[in-house]
Amino acid sequence: MAVGEALWVIVCAAWLMAIVVYDLRWRRVPNLLVVGAVAVQGIWLLIVHFSAWEPSTWGADTWTNALAGFVLGMAFMLFWRWRMLGAGDVKFLAALGFVVGIVAMPHILFWSAIPSFIHAITQFWGKRRDVILGRPRVRRGIPYAAYLAIAALSVGLMRWNSHLCLSFFSLCSTRL
Repeated sequence: MAVGEALWVIVCAAWLMAIVVYDLRWRRVPNLLVVGAVAVQGIWLLIVHFSAWEPSTWGADTWTNALAGFVLGMAFMLFWRWRMLGAGDVKFLAALGFVVGIVAMPHILFWSAIPSFIHAITQFWGKRRDVILGRPRVRRGIPYAAYLAIAALSVGLMRWNSHLCLSFFSLCSTRL
């Protein structure tokens, strides 16, 4: 892994972990983190475009890939309009699409759906229990941005692990 790519992975992982902490703890996605990530990715794409650095294999490698991921993330604005997602979740989806690109987004969306579904089911049954027991109902949304960030980290680790596995098995399969 080249130095530039390693730097990109470290910054991206730190950003995703910050999103996880903010969304799980305060159920917010700060604008500074979202806009900052888009700005850093834009600078990274400019550096890659105008220098000899290789693009990262982990994220969006071209402007087209990044903008397509951004548009896919913004398409979730429809769910915000229907009050199914929060505005922070949509902002994060758009920024995440810009950072990782269109290719990784379906995988991230799939893997984030699993913990989100489990959270929604447990929250539904908790509300039913509260109604039966006569407790006041508190509306708390699902921290979808946190689940998206965890899924993005997982997808990144899966890709890294697959490269290591492929290298290991190709090394083992060669005859000396």
